Amino acid sequence: KDLNLKYKIEYIKDISFDELNKKFAISKKDEAILFIKFDKDSKGKEVTNKDKIFFINNAKLPVFITDTQLIGKGGVGGKLLDIESLGIHAGKNIVDILTGAKQHSSISTANSYSYIFDYKQSKKFDIKPLFLHKPFSYVNSSLSYFEENRFFINFIFIIFPLFVFLVIALMHNLFLRIKSS
Repeated sequence: KDLNLKYKIEYIKDISFDELNKKFAISKKDEAILFIKFDKDSKGKEVTNKDKIFFINNAKLPVFITDTQLIGKGGVGGKLLDIESLGIHAGKNIVDILTGAKQHSSISTANSYSYIFDYKQSKKFDIKPLFLHKPFSYVNSSLSYFEENRFFINFIFIIFPLFVFLVIALMHNLFLRIKSS
């Protein structure tokens, strides 16, 4: 369907897992993948999470994802649905139905999205989430100087007052010796 967009969108539905890997094994400028859902390929083979992670890590294009399941496992990130909160919400609804607190099942929509990006993948593909002008967070980010040296810094802050006390005690001792002589 031609949507008259400035971007060309190719929706790939019926493809085998091997063909999918071959199709995106070549790096192309100004192209990206939006990985939505891929549970079975065109041959009827079930695609496991391990297979998805293999594909995402071997694709030569940035792979944007839609939920937190694959963040930190090779996907660049994006506006992600929090799978954990979705599972907790579904579990609470199931418990309510089973205990009789809720008389019937209902359909609800999830709206707990957040912008999360993989720092290493963003650097690899030169993706700058700052251009979103929205709050976002990184996973797999490099540690700051303070995070890397937290133990040393905490040690200094603990030992410093002892040194100050020692210097004051020595100055007091020196003052008493000078006064007595």
